[in-house]
Amino acid sequence: MKLISLTTDLGINSPYIGVAKAKLYSQVNEARIIDHSHAIESGDINEASLLLKMLIGHCPAGTVHVLAVDFEDRLNHPQIILGQGFGQYFISYNSGILSLLLSEAQSFRILGTYFGDHNNMISTLATIIPQIGNKSFEDSLPIIQLEELIVKRIAQSVMFDGRLTGIVSHVDDHGNLYTNIHKDDLERFAAGSKFQLVLSRHESLNRIHEHAGQVDPGDTVAYFSELGTIVIAVYRGNASKLLGIKKGGHLFVEK
Repeated sequence: MKLISLTTDLGINSPYIGVAKAKLYSQVNEARIIDHSHAIESGDINEASLLLKMLIGHCPAGTVHVLAVDFEDRLNHPQIILGQGFGQYFISYNSGILSLLLSEAQSFRILGTYFGDHNNMISTLATIIPQIGNKSFEDSLPIIQLEELIVKRIAQSVMFDGRLTGIVSHVDDHGNLYTNIHKDDLERFAAGSKFQLVLSRHESLNRIHEHAGQVDPGDTVAYFSELGTIVIAVYRGNASKLLGIKKGGHLFVEK
């Protein structure tokens, strides 16, 4: 039984999602498929890597993660890469997304080059995925040279001019704001001093809670995600709408 996750920017109403799952179920015996997310902003490999990192730790060894993000730019990076790390497998075009998920010390092999449109790509993957985990098959795949692997860097918070600046990397359906301000960066910036997380001209927070339920309904709260980055929420409310902060918006920490 093989667990397969799908992370795409196709949109939740795309007919290709159903087609992809039908082909995978027909080709992969006893497949279990997770629709991880199909609402990634078009081409945003940073958002896709953030959401996938939240999933990886909950998946068993041997899980295959299929990443169809930035698909329309595939002609610029036509190689299909099989990455391996955390005891799991990751399939994507050579767009840089695998470098956001796995270190360069991990294994990267070439599955092929430009499988065509969505239908052809899924048909091809459906025949390949059952072979993943077979050592002889994996050893037969050419290793991609590091200089050929497109490497991208995750946007990190920045300390400048007496404050720590971060951005909102993802907004979920409840309006919770996932930022790129990591706990380590906050502690390094604050250095034991009091701080203010500035959300707007009229609202700021001066502490990080363990979870959203520690405040009253309607109150704004900050807590750390399982990845160690700050999440801004309004308990039983929508932080994005109430605070007027969207994906890509900036947040500041001041002392």
